[in-house]
This record gives sequence, C-alpha cells and structure tokens, in this order.
Amino acid sequence: MTTTRRVAFGFGGNYRFALMHSRPLKNYLWGTWKVRCPNKHDDTVTQATAQHECEKCHQQVFKDGKVTVVCPNGHPNEVPLNGKKESVICQNGGCKLECRRDK
Repeated sequence: MTTTRRVAFGFGGNYRFALMHSRPLKNYLWGTWKVRCPNKHDDTVTQATAQHECEKCHQQVFKDGKVTVVCPNGHPNEVPLNGKKESVICQNGGCKLECRRDK
C-alpha cells in the first residue's frame, strides 16, 4: 500500500488534535453560564468551558485569566478564573443572585 502525503498529514492532524484536547483544564467555568464578550454580546456556555468565541462577533470571551458572567437580572460580573469556578454571586447593586444558570 502506498501512503500519500494527504493520508499521512490526516493522521498527524488527528494525533495533534487528540494531544491538544487531552490536557486537563486549569482555569474554567463548570456548569451552565451566560458569558459576555468585550462587545457586550451574551452567549450561553455549558459543561467545562475554558475558551469561548462570541457567536456574533467572534471575540474571545475568556481573556487575561478573566471572564464576565451575567446574572439572571442581566448584571455583568467580571471574575478571575483560578481553578474550577462553580459559583459566582452577583455583586452589582445588592443583587446577590447566583450567576450560574443550572443551580
């Protein structure tokens, strides 16, 4: 059997993809959240999320170790990511609602 460059590259590409996605996440949101991009568009993210590109403007939502999560009342809360983030209580105007949406 003759191996073409396309086949060899395809196998190599899949191997690199598997390596990229097998590393454990260090700083991430766990659960269902509404996140806000720098251009003030809101998206919903689920499960373990460490990176997210805005669906409207394609800006990265997670930047410089921080992410803006939005409470059910629409208040933005910029939070640092240091490990697995499972809960954020809104700090705007005495709101005090949980920002995570699946709790």
